[in-house]
Amino acid sequence: MLSKNRIRELQSLHQKKVRINDRRFIAEGRKIVTELVHSDFPVEQLYATSEFLNQFDSAFIKRIPEIHEISEDELQRIS
Repeated sequence: MLSKNRIRELQSLHQKKVRINDRRFIAEGRKIVTELVHSDFPVEQLYATSEFLNQFDSAFIKRIPEIHEISEDELQRIS
């Protein structure tokens, strides 16, 4: 379960000035997330539902340092 502060932090990344200041962004969707994880781009965190995570093998999951399994409702709130 995500805290209210974490939800606000993730929602703030929808603002361009926050993304530029923090040098972070949100990538949404199976294709983009898969391409980012397989690229040389450093992926810090992944917030995903259990259904999404079950689509991938353990080698894919091991490439991501911090994985947060969240509910569909939480995902909608940060999207």
